[in-house]
Amino acid sequence: SLSKYKNIKIKVYNQEKLKKMGMNLILAVNKGSVNPPMLVVLEYKNSDNKDDKNICLVGKGVMFDTGGINIKYDEFYDMKSDMAGSALVFGVIKTLADLNIKKNVVGILPLVENDVDGKATHPGDIVKSYSGKTVEILNTDAEGRLILADAIYYCKNYNPKIIIDIATLTGQVAEIFDNIATGIMSNDIKTIEQFKKIGQIENEKIWDLPMWDEYVEDTESTMADIKNINRGDASTINGA
Repeated sequence: SLSKYKNIKIKVYNQEKLKKMGMNLILAVNKGSVNPPMLVVLEYKNSDNKDDKNICLVGKGVMFDTGGINIKYDEFYDMKSDMAGSALVFGVIKTLADLNIKKNVVGILPLVENDVDGKATHPGDIVKSYSGKTVEILNTDAEGRLILADAIYYCKNYNPKIIIDIATLTGQVAEIFDNIATGIMSNDIKTIEQFKKIGQIENEKIWDLPMWDEYVEDTESTMADIKNINRGDASTINGA
C-alpha cells in the first residue's frame, strides 16, 4: 500500500467524478464492463526546490482487453497484462518513495476493462474527450490510446516539464522488434537520445519510431476532430 508514505498523496476519481470531469474516452472504453472505471493519481512531492516542475508518468491500465465489439480473435488470455503500463508507474512511484528521491513526480493511472455487452461502445461512435476534441472510435480494440488521451490531457493540471507515457501499445510494436526492444516515440529528440543512452547503460534496447506530419494527418476524421485508427499499417505510430 502507498498510504503509509508521507510524500505520496493519492487521489481516486470514480465513475461519477469521471462523468462530471468529462473523461468520456475512459468511460467509453469501460462501458461494456460490469466493473466501474477509475482514474488514480499518485502525487509524489519530495523536491527541496519549490520551483521544480512536475514529471508526469501516465500508464495504460486496461485490466483486461477483449477488444470490445471489435473482439479479438484467437487466444487472448494474456490480455490480463494490458495494465503493465499502470503497474510500472505504480512501481516507479513506490520506488521513488522508498529511495527518498528528491523529485516531484505524478503518476496517472486510467483503469478500465474493455469488455463486451449490450452497453459497450460501438464502432463508429463519436465521443467528446476530456480535452474537448471529438473522437470517432472506428475500432474498439484501439482502446489504449483513448484512455491515455484523457489521462495525458489531465497532466495539464500539473504544468509538467515532461510527460512520459508507458503502455502496452500496440501489438505491432512487439512484431517490429520481435519482443527484443522497446519502441519510443516523442516530439523531443533530446529526450529520445537520453532514454536510448539510459537503455544502453541498463542493457535495455530502446529504438525510436518517427512521428512525421503525414502520420498526424492520417488521424483526421470526416465525422469528428480525429479518429482512433488510420488507413495504413503504422498502427504503433498512429496510436502515439
